[in-house]
Amino acid sequence: MKTASATLTKSLAVLALGWCALAPVQAQTSASRIAWLSPERIYNESKLAKLAGEKLQEEFKSREKAMQDMAGRLKAASEKLEKDVPSLAEADRIKRQRDVFELDKEYQRRQREFREDLNQRTNEERQAISEKATDHQADGGGGRFRHRAAGRGLGQPAHRHHRQSAGRAG
Repeated sequence: MKTASATLTKSLAVLALGWCALAPVQAQTSASRIAWLSPERIYNESKLAKLAGEKLQEEFKSREKAMQDMAGRLKAASEKLEKDVPSLAEADRIKRQRDVFELDKEYQRRQREFREDLNQRTNEERQAISEKATDHQADGGGGRFRHRAAGRGLGQPAHRHHRQSAGRAG
């Protein structure tokens, strides 16, 4: 009988401790608001992203035009070669094929460089957007975001819950 009573008492004590441990967590989660931010939406739909896109478009406009011109020259040279192949001498045909091949190789190289540079600049702009969003969040951001490091809402005092509970007790 004593063993059953002691076991029951211990079980109730453990259960009570469990409830006490969960109570502050429930109170804290109901008082905090947590926002989930989609980086892709920020990178694609925010005002900063649209400004960065316009900036990149302006920055790469001349190179894109040069690429389009080179693509036009390559297409024209290729079509001219196809049309003239039957009437060309062997040496002329080989020279023109080599010229078209070299032009195509140069076009592909420039196209690859263009994509790499554009991707690098896009990543740099995304990094700047990310830093600005992080700075905005760290500066208070209207108190709507949850600061991950501190575990509390931004723009709110660090001991807000403590003061509320102290106010209730008194």
